[in-house]
Amino acid sequence: MYIKEINLPFEEEVHVYAIGDLHEGAGNVNYAAFRKMVDIIKKDPCKSKVVFLLGDMIDNVIPTDPRFDAASICEKYKIKDLEEFPRRQVEEVAKLLMPIRENIKVILKGNHEITFLKRHHFNASKYLCEVLGLGLEAYGGQTCLVNLRLLRANSRSEVTYIAALKHGMGGAGKLNGYPANKIWDTFLDLNADIYLMGHVHRMIDYVVRQRELYKGTTRIIKKVFGVTGCYLEKLKEGYDSYYENGTGHESSIGSLCVKIHPRSPKEETQYFTEKYYL
Repeated sequence: MYIKEINLPFEEEVHVYAIGDLHEGAGNVNYAAFRKMVDIIKKDPCKSKVVFLLGDMIDNVIPTDPRFDAASICEKYKIKDLEEFPRRQVEEVAKLLMPIRENIKVILKGNHEITFLKRHHFNASKYLCEVLGLGLEAYGGQTCLVNLRLLRANSRSEVTYIAALKHGMGGAGKLNGYPANKIWDTFLDLNADIYLMGHVHRMIDYVVRQRELYKGTTRIIKKVFGVTGCYLEKLKEGYDSYYENGTGHESSIGSLCVKIHPRSPKEETQYFTEKYYL
């Protein structure tokens, strides 16, 4: 597990963007949607905005992988690119992300990066940190707890929010309620204010309200759960892929943003989520 601390100015809103599951290298990637999402973030006037990359940014399926199919590779790649395919994919992802580079604070590894690391000893997520010029300060491993500190100008007071980040593991379910159950199960071992994951390619969000005893009375604590979307279409004309052959719903193309309206005391904070279906 990794722990990060991010200092932001105390503003009326804080925007937390969860981006994941681009699967660069696959032929089914919706690049137009991804570029649109990057543009949305870049043009967002919010002064306190952060981007978390939640893994599977590259597909990482090389010729020795049982899932490899030449017909499923994005046609922009050439045969010689297969010599160092993961590196080329990371470099392409970095080009797409460069407009919002300064907002990217954490980069996780997903199951595609983890599998390749175990087999070939190459950490694509660390390499993405390097290519973007962010250093290992941005590397969040598989699980990351982020302390968001909102600092008031000319004051020592602050409000802090904890964000728990994981990519998610295991097979994707088929029923409509699966993503909500999956994120709940994924974070049973962590206590936070905001929980974000990817992996299942289906975008959902919900807020849990819990009552606790506090200073002789009770108060409501709110926790935000969000599964972000992806940019890998399940079915795309002219391509065959391992993903297409699986059962399940069409992907949710797009990303999730948690909008925090900070308050002091913290329990009065308001949360809003926006799902960008692109």
